[in-house]
Amino acid sequence: MSENGKPGRAAWKAIALPAEHGSWGLTLEPILAGMLTLPSWPGLLFSVAAFAAFLLRWPLRSYLLARRQERKRLAWQFSAGYGMVSLLALLGTVWLGGWAPLIPLLIAIPFGLVFVYYDWRRVGRTWQAELAAPIAFAGVVAVILLLGDAEVGQAYAFWLALAGRSAPSIFYVRARLNLDKERGAIVWPVHSLHLLALILVLVVRLAGYLNWATVVILSLLLLRSLWGLSPWRLAVSVPRIGVAEMVWGFLLVLALAYG
Repeated sequence: MSENGKPGRAAWKAIALPAEHGSWGLTLEPILAGMLTLPSWPGLLFSVAAFAAFLLRWPLRSYLLARRQERKRLAWQFSAGYGMVSLLALLGTVWLGGWAPLIPLLIAIPFGLVFVYYDWRRVGRTWQAELAAPIAFAGVVAVILLLGDAEVGQAYAFWLALAGRSAPSIFYVRARLNLDKERGAIVWPVHSLHLLALILVLVVRLAGYLNWATVVILSLLLLRSLWGLSPWRLAVSVPRIGVAEMVWGFLLVLALAYG
């Protein structure tokens, strides 16, 4: 609280902006991949709607859990603001692009609900939540591409590629941190997820919907997992691990858009 009794900047930031740095990448990667590949006005509006919906989660969660009235009021203000922006942008999307491009949401929303269920029970780091969240977020790219008149196959292929990077990477980071803190970790499921993602992306590439650059990046991520979770891994700080994940995500976005 500031001297005049109003919430200070730190309090506003804690309520208005998600604290998990990794979630920003999960949200921005599909938006960037879609808009760089097939930019369109309805795609831009949907990007705004999706990003505002992402921001909405944090203050809404704060509102439901807050005990202090001032914090509850501030959380409600941000929730209402983000919700209004998301709704108006979504209505603009439908007005310009129609309902049909939103069909991928029928698949993405159930995964999102799984994440919300565990998140609001304050057990968000279960494997169910950590698998569901990146799949749901990655679906944004399919909608943006369809709003830009992409082929249906290409839209879902991009979704697969982004989810195939982000989902295994979340489990990799968790296992890596546990190993570095000498807590122990079962690594074979992490390697298996990377291998499964690579196989699926390779199949889609052979079908003609993805480029070889995407396959190369997922191959490198598999090698990263094998080395990074091995006894021979090099010591790396937590911030550097986070930066590395952002770089991998950005490289995949560029590969999808320009590769």
